Amino acid sequence: MRSSYDLGRGSVPPLPQPARLTRGEDGADGADGKEASLTKPEAGVKAEVESVRTVCSYCGVGCGILLDIGRDASTGRRIAKKVSGDRTHPANSGRLCTKGATSADMMAAPGRAAKALIRAERGADPVEADVDAAITAVAGRLRAIVDEHGPDALALYVSGQMSLEAQYLANKLAKGFVRTSRIESNSRLCMASAGSGYKLSLGADGPLAPTGTSTGPMSSSSSARTWPTATRSSSSG
Repeated sequence: MRSSYDLGRGSVPPLPQPARLTRGEDGADGADGKEASLTKPEAGVKAEVESVRTVCSYCGVGCGILLDIGRDASTGRRIAKKVSGDRTHPANSGRLCTKGATSADMMAAPGRAAKALIRAERGADPVEADVDAAITAVAGRLRAIVDEHGPDALALYVSGQMSLEAQYLANKLAKGFVRTSRIESNSRLCMASAGSGYKLSLGADGPLAPTGTSTGPMSSSSSARTWPTATRSSSSG
């Protein structure tokens, strides 16, 4: 039986590559106007750094960030060394909240899965496996469920901290390939509290436009200055 991995191989056009910058070409500020340096270079990490322009994955504001990517000399793995705000991005103009400014810590946190693991049967201990073999095994089990119970027997629970590209692929997998309508995210619980927090603190149930814009409850005539961000009072995450 061919897996979803095999069926999709070679049939999906490659995604556009994110813009890559040489560090120093594009200035960037973090929270409070300071560069958001997150992690000190670890021993064995090469000095070469590649800056990748992308979008913060924490909330729906979509702030632009610059990720400094390096490689661990001992393993060769790409690691996120530092994140800073993208001054050219219209959503945040280089500013970042605490969550965005510390997102490199999340991406480099210990305990993240680095290898494929398979359970031979329910309740068994997971064992390391080849990535292609693991994907094929998972696809076979999911296919058996769909064949017996229909596509809505499968549900995907994703994370609001996934990248935009990963969210897109998860939706394509669920709705376009598996044909299930059952996909949910932890973002619903997070934003349920966010709506209440925004209303209580700012009077509106969504991120507000920066001071100086003509839209939103806070305009250039307002005395308080805010920036669109997942403020502490608005988020459970």
